[in-house]
Amino acid sequence: MKHSAVEFRVLGPVGVWVDDAPVAIGGPGPRGLLAVLLLSRGKVVSAKRLVGALWGDEPPATMTGRVHSLVSEVRRSLSSAGLGPSVIQTGAGGYLLDPTVGTFDLDVFGSYAAAGWRTARRGERESAAVLFGEALQAWSGDALQGLERPFVEHEAYRLEQLRLDVVEAWAAALLEAPGVPEADLIHRLTALVDGHPQREASVALLMTALHRAGRRSEALQVYRTNRRWLRDELGLDPASGLRQLESAILHAGFVPDALPSVASDLGAGF
Repeated sequence: MKHSAVEFRVLGPVGVWVDDAPVAIGGPGPRGLLAVLLLSRGKVVSAKRLVGALWGDEPPATMTGRVHSLVSEVRRSLSSAGLGPSVIQTGAGGYLLDPTVGTFDLDVFGSYAAAGWRTARRGERESAAVLFGEALQAWSGDALQGLERPFVEHEAYRLEQLRLDVVEAWAAALLEAPGVPEADLIHRLTALVDGHPQREASVALLMTALHRAGRRSEALQVYRTNRRWLRDELGLDPASGLRQLESAILHAGFVPDALPSVASDLGAGF
C-alpha cells in the first residue's frame, strides 16, 4: 500500500499521520517510545537508554522485555497503517527509526529556521521573516504534548527554547521593514515576554514594536515592568542594551540601529 504523505510529529502531540489521518499508536508507553526514537531519528537508541528515558530510576522488573513489548506494539500500529514493521529497525543493542520514511516536523522546523538565519545574515530580512514563519508553522502545540515520562521535561524545554529563538528572529526580521508593526507581531511578543520575562531580547523587541506603533508609554512601561521583575526575582538590573533602548525611547531619539540583532545572532547553536 502506497501513501502520499507520512508525517512524524513531536512539536505538539506526539504521533504519526498518514495522508493527514492520525495513526492509533496507543497509550503513553508506545507514544513515549516513539518520541525517544524520533528525537534520535537515524541513530540506534540502546535498550538501556530507552529504559532510562521512559522510566527513570524506577524501571519495571522485566525492563528488557517491556521495551521489546513496546517496540512490537508500535510496529503493529505502524503496520496496520501500511508502513511496515521495518520502520523501526533492530540493530547493535538497540532500535533505530528509519530516517528515510516520511517527514519529521522537527526536521522541517530546523531546515526552515537554518535557511532563515542564513538569509538574515545576507541582509534579506523580508525573505528571512517568511522562512522563520514557515519554521513556526511546523509547531502544532507544546513540544511532546500529552507525554509524562522522565525524558520529557528536559527535551520539551530544549525544543521550546529553539522555538522562542525563532520567534525572536522572526520578530526582528519583521521589525527591520519600514512602517507600523502588525498587531499580530505585538500580540505574539507580548505573550512571549509575559511567559518568559528573562529573555531580554524579547523585551527589547516588544519595546521596539510598541514604540514604532506610536505606543511610546507602553514601550516604557514594558521596560519598567521587566526591570522590576529582574530585581525582584533575580537581583539583577537590565542589560546595558535594554537601558540604552529605554533611554533612546524616553528621549525620542530612537533609531533602527538600536534594534537587537537577534535575527542574525541566534542561529549558531541550532
